[in-house]
Amino acid sequence: TQFVSLTALYAVMTTWALTAAPQSAIALGQAAASLVASLAVLPQLKQNFIRKEPGGYSPITAALSCGGCLIRLFTTSQLAGGDFLLLINYTTALLLNGGLLLQILYYGVVVRRRSLTGVLIGDSAQVLKHGDDDKDKSSLGTKKENC
Repeated sequence: TQFVSLTALYAVMTTWALTAAPQSAIALGQAAASLVASLAVLPQLKQNFIRKEPGGYSPITAALSCGGCLIRLFTTSQLAGGDFLLLINYTTALLLNGGLLLQILYYGVVVRRRSLTGVLIGDSAQVLKHGDDDKDKSSLGTKKENC
């Protein structure tokens, strides 16, 4: 019954938003949704900082999020008349996702001394669990001896 109630509430609110909501209510909802989505990265940033490690967040996902934000900033400035609220939201998201990406790269490459490739492909659970540090070091050592 809770699912049915929430679905009905969603349908009523959506109908209201599409037909009768004032522009200020739509702008408030838009700002709130963008803010929540952007701030969702903060716990990951905090956890990575406390643990001094890149965490389980994908660097590829963080990079794609940054790229998406850049595209949104460009299209908003070109097609949406430079809507200030959207520009602020996308800039905030870009800064947070960029910070997360830099944090992942810093803790992965500088602190854990993994190769950049190892950090970037570290999305698989096995690589995150076991790392590729020993393999990288042994293969580098072998290559130097053979030269």
